[in-house]
Amino acid sequence: MISFTYTDKKEDAQITISPTDGALPTSGGGFVLGITSTKVRTNYTNDGKEKDSYLSSADIKILRRDPRTKLKLTGPVVYSVIIHELGHALGLGHSPNKEDIMYPSTSTDLKKAETISNADLKTLKMLYGK
Repeated sequence: MISFTYTDKKEDAQITISPTDGALPTSGGGFVLGITSTKVRTNYTNDGKEKDSYLSSADIKILRRDPRTKLKLTGPVVYSVIIHELGHALGLGHSPNKEDIMYPSTSTDLKKAETISNADLKTLKMLYGK
């Protein structure tokens, strides 16, 4: 089961979301509007086999401005990017469906969903149960 509790103490948070004005690193050039870095902890059995893994922490960075136009990103765009990056923090990959929130896009015009798709919800249920 997944639950979220707000804390204003960064040291108590497992997932942090921070705005940034700086460029975010990408693997293929270009730019991104948000990026998620995760730390995963793995438990092992006494004989050294992997038992299970879990999210230890995630750090999400969200751009305040479109890197092409330098205009401030609108609330709906920031919301969409946060939901997308939270999906990554929880273990979701990119979707090939352009309508899904997990579709990799640098578009600032919202043509994709603003919520997680049924396919992504199924994946989260598989990862976390219920």
